[in-house]
Amino acid sequence: MENHRLNKYWLIGPGVIAIILLMLALVHDFMPEIRLLMDPTPSHRAELLTMIRSNGIRDLIFMLLLVGVMNAIPGLSNDVICVFVGLYYGPWIGLLVNWAGNILGNCAVAALLSHVKLSHKFKQNKILDSLTHYRHPALGLTVGYMVPIIP
Repeated sequence: MENHRLNKYWLIGPGVIAIILLMLALVHDFMPEIRLLMDPTPSHRAELLTMIRSNGIRDLIFMLLLVGVMNAIPGLSNDVICVFVGLYYGPWIGLLVNWAGNILGNCAVAALLSHVKLSHKFKQNKILDSLTHYRHPALGLTVGYMVPIIP
């Protein structure tokens, strides 16, 4: 039996569809807050804070999944969503949601990497080659992630 490998587009496509669906669900859930933000008055401030704090675990799970899926798609930046999560849930819960979402996305990539057919051009990449022959590859990878040339 022949071993079939997935093309990267068969993985990125459903990921983009998942992002769109999660964003639509979040916009639907946050529509009352968005409407209050569009009409800022001092009387709406207390109502807005109450509405923000009333959203439950469902929105937290949606945001966690959104951060994870956006992290798993190469070249897609999830910075804006991570900042929004931090602003919405505060520094500690926001940190945990962003951290867990990024771990979830990285685990998904690690699990799917053996099923993706890598092109010959990618395998002959100078940067990948220098990283694999670097004295401390984990340090090189960390520095590579810290330099945001292209998200």
